[in-house]
Amino acid sequence: GNENKVQEEVKCFLPEQRDRALFEKYQETFRQNRINFKKDLAKLESMEELIHTLTGYLTECESIEKTLNQIYSVIALEMKKQRALYLSILSLEQELNEMIEAISKKKIYLEETAKSHIISRTLRFIYTVGVKRDLSKLKSTFQKSHSDYINQVKLYNEQSVTIMNSLKNPELLSFKNKYRQLLEKLAPYNQLKVEFDSPYSAITYNMRINQLSRSIMELDDFRTKCSNAKVNIKKASSAISEWETSLKDKRNEIMTNILIESANVVGATCIGINTNRKFSKVDFDVAIIDEAGQIQVHNIIVPMTRARKNLLLGDYLQIPPIVNDKVAELCQLDGVPMDLLEMSFFEYLFTKTRLPEENKTKLKWQFRMPAEIADIISHQFYSDEYFSIDNKKNLKSLCPNLFSRPLVVIDTGDFGRRRETPHKEGGYFNFYEAEIVLMILKRIFEGKDLALSKDKLSPNDIGVISPYKKQVQHIKKMLKSKLTTLSPEEIDGMVATLDSFQGQERKMIIYSSTRSNTKPSDSRRIGFLSELRRLNVAFTRCQEQLVIIGDMDFLSSCEYEEKDEEGQPLPNKSEKEFSQFIKHLVDQVKAGAGQFIDSREFLKQISGE
Repeated sequence: GNENKVQEEVKCFLPEQRDRALFEKYQETFRQNRINFKKDLAKLESMEELIHTLTGYLTECESIEKTLNQIYSVIALEMKKQRALYLSILSLEQELNEMIEAISKKKIYLEETAKSHIISRTLRFIYTVGVKRDLSKLKSTFQKSHSDYINQVKLYNEQSVTIMNSLKNPELLSFKNKYRQLLEKLAPYNQLKVEFDSPYSAITYNMRINQLSRSIMELDDFRTKCSNAKVNIKKASSAISEWETSLKDKRNEIMTNILIESANVVGATCIGINTNRKFSKVDFDVAIIDEAGQIQVHNIIVPMTRARKNLLLGDYLQIPPIVNDKVAELCQLDGVPMDLLEMSFFEYLFTKTRLPEENKTKLKWQFRMPAEIADIISHQFYSDEYFSIDNKKNLKSLCPNLFSRPLVVIDTGDFGRRRETPHKEGGYFNFYEAEIVLMILKRIFEGKDLALSKDKLSPNDIGVISPYKKQVQHIKKMLKSKLTTLSPEEIDGMVATLDSFQGQERKMIIYSSTRSNTKPSDSRRIGFLSELRRLNVAFTRCQEQLVIIGDMDFLSSCEYEEKDEEGQPLPNKSEKEFSQFIKHLVDQVKAGAGQFIDSREFLKQISGE
């Protein structure tokens, strides 16, 4: 819709603002990504240097390990031979011991035989000769075996010295020392890990010192992963740079597409959703159409045809649709009925069609205004079926030092200068009513007793409403000139026309009726002010305090009625009906629903006279 009419607090949600915010968010993301990519590339380059160093260590370890294995293989072979020699020596030693024992036994036999009787010796002669022969052979064999034993022991000792010398070889010791040093250098790096600041999964490497070949191979794989990560990061960095350039060149188009694709809720006017090309081709699941009571059929049909389901919210007993003067003139010239221009489609559905009951509902409980106000509105507009929750009943005045009740009527009929002033550009303003508004606000914002309520009021808590634009301008001008405690911006936000306040609420509402003249009661004398639905809006904006300023005798005495061709009063166009409501309001206030006070008496009270 028209962005100039968008309220300040929601301008941040406009597509252009969202585009800008999203673009700035992406720019910040790009900036952070560049920082992260730079950090990650530095990590990878540092890791590649470490991998190069560790690969050198592992390769050297593997080479030394092979050399040591070769040396130890030779030594192991010598030790194997040594063991075989050792076993041979043990075997010879056992044989020698057995021969010594056999020789000893034979010597003992010969000694005992030599000492025996001759007859015994004669009987043993042949056996003794055999023993002597065997003893001679044993001695010969023993000498040979003993000689072999001595030689093998000598060889064993020589080989042992050789093996020990091999184990103490300076070259071997140097290799062993170098190998140990390399293992110490490798020890802190039993696991390598690169964790990225950018959105990449960490990569790891676990070293296997006991499997050097496998470790070297896996380290090479890890190097490849690091190299691939560098390539990917550089590609991502390049892609982001290209995307950033594209965003700068085609920012609105790209950002809008991203927003539309990601948005769950789109806010727009009925016509804006179609005329704004950003959304002209977007279909919706549900269209929630607020203030439907103000929307003509040719406007509301636009969003309704763009959604599968429609939820219409509104009150056709409040501000009606505004008929364009040129359109109305053309309709009259062409004889086209204006029923659907003057009536909202929402009202048409409720009152002119047989809409199934399950397709409509009424919200009968109000949570906003004091119950005294709601009861008067309920009687006039809602057949006494508009109810207030308990905590809106028996409320105290928001400004107890100014008013005694939440509903106040200040009657200007007792003062000669109460009359309206026509403006040369059209419309009306009322100096006296503006002066009363000024006095109330000066007392609230500049009085000695600023704590007029339990919570001090701010300009955002108060709404000053008039049906007439010229009265709004006049009040603003007067306040900016004489209420210097408030800024012009605060005053502009506080004072507005009645139509602009639909859908809003404030703690306190001050309503300036504006109209008061000397025209006859049966003539047309209050114009569009007689539109009761606008009055419904005005009186239902307050949360705690409503102050109505106006010439009550004048407003309650209008007799003019606009009638149809059959002579029946046209609804919402009768000044008489308006006056009947004002009279009912005044009667209820005087009966105890609120505070009724003459304007001069009120001004005396707040001025301290």
